[in-house]
Amino acid sequence: MTKQILQLTVQRQEINTKKEGRSRRNNVSLLVLFMLAVYVVDQVRQKITDTNYVGYSTNKYIVFGGSVDSDSDSDSDSSSSNSSNSNEEDNDGNTETTTSNAATTTTTTTTTTRSHPLLISNHNPKAAVISHRSTGNSSDDDDNFCTNMDDMNDGAWNNHTWVPKRCHLRTFDDPTQIKQCLKDKNVAFCGDSLLRNIAMNIGQRIDASLAFKETWGDQSFPLIGLNTYWTPSVFHQQCSSSYGSTMIISETVWDMGVYFEGVGAYESSLRQVLHLFKDNKRLIWFGLHKLHRERPACRKDPKCYENNAPEMEATFREIGLRVARESGAEIFDTRGITNTTFSALDGDDAVHYGGTTTKVEADVLLNMIC
Repeated sequence: MTKQILQLTVQRQEINTKKEGRSRRNNVSLLVLFMLAVYVVDQVRQKITDTNYVGYSTNKYIVFGGSVDSDSDSDSDSSSSNSSNSNEEDNDGNTETTTSNAATTTTTTTTTTRSHPLLISNHNPKAAVISHRSTGNSSDDDDNFCTNMDDMNDGAWNNHTWVPKRCHLRTFDDPTQIKQCLKDKNVAFCGDSLLRNIAMNIGQRIDASLAFKETWGDQSFPLIGLNTYWTPSVFHQQCSSSYGSTMIISETVWDMGVYFEGVGAYESSLRQVLHLFKDNKRLIWFGLHKLHRERPACRKDPKCYENNAPEMEATFREIGLRVARESGAEIFDTRGITNTTFSALDGDDAVHYGGTTTKVEADVLLNMIC
């Protein structure tokens, strides 16, 4: 009897070993298929560029390249990625950054908007030629720096550098330059970890020893004129208008998942939130950047994959941009930069980006507020 039990035990171990081997092979196969899919998408984009195709739409949303969103009656970019299973702090994803300089176009809406050079323009995004294979800046001359959000978002990644097609993207690598920019501006970052990661990137360029919270909570760095506040949802705690003269707001991904109450409730509450800052010197809305639910961490989580569906992303992004414009806010947007193969691979979860993309996003914002 003992011998039979030993034989059965050995057989079970052999079966389990074979199952584990098949499981590892399946995981490797899924990873290979994901990489192959990314490669195929990139080849399709290049093919579109080679044939001078100027508009590629899926489900009414512009998917590749060029311009960022226009008005609510025009096509807006699609994607989605908001995870309901977050770590302690956020259900966003790794953030990355883009660089660019201030712009001189203003948004035309039915209400009066604040006049600032970086308000996004109202042209149709389908009119932009799509290209993600630029090999360098059109010019390195200082007088050819990007001057609007559309130009900053229309470009390509080249050797880990974001390169706009029509202008030179100004970067902020000198700590003294950033400190001078933020001096006396009293900037308040109010929102989720997407925005906090950008604030952290900026702060640590000035002082690499700055320790930013990786969980919920507010932080103030008065010596560099930068403050961060944890307000990830339009339905819960909010910043006070007294927290800063320049208010930067990002409240979307949590309301797509954990705090979801419907698109109508989101729009109504967002209007109330932005109204709180109507008298501030500057009000800036961070438009939802591209979400990537196809990343392995999100694909393994059914709830994350569901909450970050492209239709959800496109809907909430459009509401945010439209309500922000109607509230007189300036638009900070990195959609064109993050809607790329490079950025899709630069991050682990559905909504955050790694250091390279986050740096470019931070540079875009610095061009806007400096």
